[in-house]
Amino acid sequence: MYKEVPQFERIGRILVEQAFIGLRKKTDNLMLLDAKERYLSLLKHRPKVIRRIPQHYIASYLGIKPQSLSIICKNLSL
Repeated sequence: MYKEVPQFERIGRILVEQAFIGLRKKTDNLMLLDAKERYLSLLKHRPKVIRRIPQHYIASYLGIKPQSLSIICKNLSL
C-alpha cells in the first residue's frame, strides 16, 4: 500500500514516531520520577483520566501498588 500511495508512508511514519515519543516519555518518567511526581504529572496532563478510571488501573499504569497510590492521594488532599 505504501508503494501505491506514497502519502500513506508519510502518515504511517509520523504515527510510529509519535507512538515512539510517547513510549519514551513514559519510560523516562518511570525511571526518573518518584511515584508522587508520576501521579502529579498524570494529574496535570490527563485530569479526566483520574476521574474516570479506577485507582487500581492508574496505580498499575504508574508502576506502583494501589495502596501506595491511595497514600499519595490522601497526602495530597491534606
